[in-house]
Amino acid sequence: MADQEGQTPQLERRKVLAAIGMLGTAAVVGGLWNGNGNAHADASVLNAVYGSDSEPFRMKLRELLHMDLCIATTIVSLRACTDPVQDFLYYVKDSGQEGPFIYDPTDNTSPDNTGTVLVSSSGARFKRLYTGRVEVKWFGAKGDGTTDDTAAIQAAFDYIVGSPSRSLFFSEGVYLISDTVTVPYVHASGIHISSDNAWYGRARIQAANSSFSPMIRCMSGGVKLSNLYIRGAGAPQDGIVMKMADAPDNNIDAYNDLDSIVEDCLIMVLRIGLDVYGRQLLVKDNLFSSLYLGVRINSMNSTGLYGGPSRAYRIHDNSFHAVKWSGTDHSEMGCIVVSSPAAYGLSIQNNFNDSFATFFYGRLVDSLLANNACYHTVNYGCYVLEASNSTISGNNFIQARRYNEVPGVYPSYASRGLVFAESATYMNVTGNRFGYCEKAAIRFAKGGKANVVSQNIVYRWNLSADGSAAIEVDAPGYAQIASVFSDNMIVNPDNRPLTAIRGSEPASSGNRFVGNNACDTVPGSTTMYELAQEPFEAYVRADRVTSGQVSFTGDGITAVRQIPHGLGSAPEAGDYQVGAASAAAAAAGVWAESADATHIIVRFVTAPANGAEVKLNWSAIHSQ
Repeated sequence: MADQEGQTPQLERRKVLAAIGMLGTAAVVGGLWNGNGNAHADASVLNAVYGSDSEPFRMKLRELLHMDLCIATTIVSLRACTDPVQDFLYYVKDSGQEGPFIYDPTDNTSPDNTGTVLVSSSGARFKRLYTGRVEVKWFGAKGDGTTDDTAAIQAAFDYIVGSPSRSLFFSEGVYLISDTVTVPYVHASGIHISSDNAWYGRARIQAANSSFSPMIRCMSGGVKLSNLYIRGAGAPQDGIVMKMADAPDNNIDAYNDLDSIVEDCLIMVLRIGLDVYGRQLLVKDNLFSSLYLGVRINSMNSTGLYGGPSRAYRIHDNSFHAVKWSGTDHSEMGCIVVSSPAAYGLSIQNNFNDSFATFFYGRLVDSLLANNACYHTVNYGCYVLEASNSTISGNNFIQARRYNEVPGVYPSYASRGLVFAESATYMNVTGNRFGYCEKAAIRFAKGGKANVVSQNIVYRWNLSADGSAAIEVDAPGYAQIASVFSDNMIVNPDNRPLTAIRGSEPASSGNRFVGNNACDTVPGSTTMYELAQEPFEAYVRADRVTSGQVSFTGDGITAVRQIPHGLGSAPEAGDYQVGAASAAAAAAGVWAESADATHIIVRFVTAPANGAEVKLNWSAIHSQ
């Protein structure tokens, strides 16, 4: 064959084999020369042709040419080729698309995708030899910040879901897109899309404008997105949507099992950074910035056998910066929003929020929210809708006034640390720190039952002077029943006439208040209790309330456990509770199914994983 690079004679097979290396012989002889059409080669083939990095790569090409091993060519030349030779290696030298191809005479159907298959004017199929990850630039993406790379990235996504490696790599550059790019559905995919480094100056997927949304849609489960810098053009554009409800087949697993990971990504200048539907997702070590909303958890698709509540989310070690805070619809702004009305089994830990936005908004059931650091908040640290069987522990909620002592600079302060907007039951609120709240630090807006609020620190509250107490136990018409408020430290350094703990509903009963401390420098500045009834009620005795924590190692099989409660008789329904106290317990989903005279029977949605450390908090009250 003659092309723009000149004539190269046909080679003997022994010469080709000697150059490629005997370790690659089986792959090349069995797969390529015998005509099965497989364009994926053994590592020795790649090393013989490419070398280990880009500079030796070009030296190898020169050496191979001197050996009369391959033809240096271009994509244009291969597409114009009319007389391909089966035993030749055709080395494409187009910038960013370099690599060896071979002619496959057995294939007359594969479409040209620019990256791994090239079709000539005569219908010949040339297939790329590669091992390991696939490069998005093979498919024609330029990454120069001016060329529209939408079609090239889509071609790469279409190929990767069925490729042998299922690993797609974005090298350094700015990849401009003008429309949504979609990872197509494939069952149990195991796809990895990544770059070397997500941070500034490396690989970036950039929206050309905000007229389309989302930027990336994942319709497949088992997808890992890592080290990607995704930058939008502003609202109403969304960043990443993971939703399998549009899967083209009726596979019952396809609708909800995300089984996916988003980690080490920079996601910014969008309405919603990550919008997810389904269950089983890890969101870790990402930076969400300049957004209306960071992560939103939506309802699962109800179609199919496994449709139901969203669950098993782990949102750990992320940072949230410059998230929207002004407005009244908190479901449309904030760091983490649960819009699903039936979500449970969430683990939200070790995140950092230095924006003015509410950190968490939504339902918190059978979940763990722990060790998060939230600063500058103007609205709420956490605004919890339905709350049950969950732990909120070890968090820092420091409101915006801490960083702006002059009132009026930021309008309409209404910040509270933690608000339970609906009746809360069996909640464990322990070891949190609340500071500089405009109103209450902890508020039960509609009362609750069998909650524990213990060992929290409140430092400065009621800065808007509306009369709020540091901890609002109940509200008019909404009683708090059989709950414990103990060992909380309420600090009033300004010695203003304030109330530490208030309960205004006469129907509240059976609550226990013990060991709480109001700290001020002028004795008497802080009223410890304002309660409709006495803080200690005689018929609730310590020996009739039991609680504790149990731990065990999961075996991946056992989904039912028994916890001895020590009451001596069976508690009534509603008078016992259990909550997740570890990530493994939250991921498994747990509830107290029943109780007898000796034990609380606990059931998990899925058996805790083998070797997982499972911790549960429990409590029970003797029947009246």
